[in-house]
Amino acid sequence: MPAVSNIKKRSLPKTVRGSRLPKIMAFGALMALPDVASSATLTFKLNILFSTDSIPPSNPPPWLTVMVTDTVSKQVSLTFSAENLTVGEYVDDWYLNLDLAADQILTGNFKFNETGRSGSFVAPTIKIGSNAFVAGPDGRYDLRFDFANGGGARDRFGSGESLTYTVTGPAGFNAQLFDTLSAPGSGLYGPYATAAHVNGISNPTPKNPSQTGSAWVAATTVPEPSAGLLGMMGAAACSIFARKRRDSML
Repeated sequence: MPAVSNIKKRSLPKTVRGSRLPKIMAFGALMALPDVASSATLTFKLNILFSTDSIPPSNPPPWLTVMVTDTVSKQVSLTFSAENLTVGEYVDDWYLNLDLAADQILTGNFKFNETGRSGSFVAPTIKIGSNAFVAGPDGRYDLRFDFANGGGARDRFGSGESLTYTVTGPAGFNAQLFDTLSAPGSGLYGPYATAAHVNGISNPTPKNPSQTGSAWVAATTVPEPSAGLLGMMGAAACSIFARKRRDSML
């Protein structure tokens, strides 16, 4: 007779019978749930092309990535990456949001300290204000990073380059505050969590084979696990626990 049939005839030990089983199942489900409310890292992949005048960058999306990571109280690590642009393409403006009231943004005493980079580009000028910056055709944002547009290739934030800041803000400041959508502008596009302007995109014509164009690209908010998914994860944890318990009884 198969071993599994023998299991059905054996009584469960006291540690699993009765009122302790629901507690074990609840514990398994709890252990399976991610800490959504205090996510340590958010990654925004800019894979949306908006504006009718935009020319798609040469490589497939996502073209840009921005990552926000909690470090210590009131502090995050903020990393911009142009990993999927091709040589000649570069970012001249990058926009972000903060889920804070207007007065908190204006009086938050934010500090940006560059802590890492890959590339020789000129550091951007950083501007902050509540819904103060419009990203091209649509969307109002709270943070704008103005990278070099003129100058030579060495000055521009382009292909394969990255930039990291340690950002300090007011009480309660954390990575999750960046996961919020832009206020509407014209209402034609978005809203988005982050947007950027990519320049230097090859757009040749018969008369001008070296002509270039630009693109507005964006990303939406970071999706949180659905209730159904969380339930499935909890059930999976309980199933694994039960199987291990059963195997230990063989």
